[in-house]
Amino acid sequence: MVQQFPSTNPLDFVRKFRSNYVNLHDLWSGDGKQVPEGVTLRDPKRSPIKESSLPEATQALLAEYRKANPGLKIVIVKYMRTVNGVPETVVDDGLELPPEDEFLSLSQTVTLSTRDHIRVVTEIIVARKK
Repeated sequence: MVQQFPSTNPLDFVRKFRSNYVNLHDLWSGDGKQVPEGVTLRDPKRSPIKESSLPEATQALLAEYRKANPGLKIVIVKYMRTVNGVPETVVDDGLELPPEDEFLSLSQTVTLSTRDHIRVVTEIIVARKK
């Protein structure tokens, strides 16, 4: 018996991502607001997100996408690294996410677990397709 898996609807995924997105720059910046302890918040204009600094598997996935879409320019606009679900590094600004037709996201999660220890590291990247 062949098991059937539900197909993934890309547009539905993008819409869910966008509806759940919280701009952490706006949440933590401004009068009376502060970045939580242990979190590094950077602006992408001052600290551009370089593709070469992304995890190797993420770079490979992006290269594969570029190969299937020649001539497409991709600009990374947001980045977040979490450890056990807690933000550690955030590169964000006050700008909205790219519109649906320009939106591209990449993510990678690496997990280590033992009987008495767990470490889950997730990196989320948002880019604009041009």
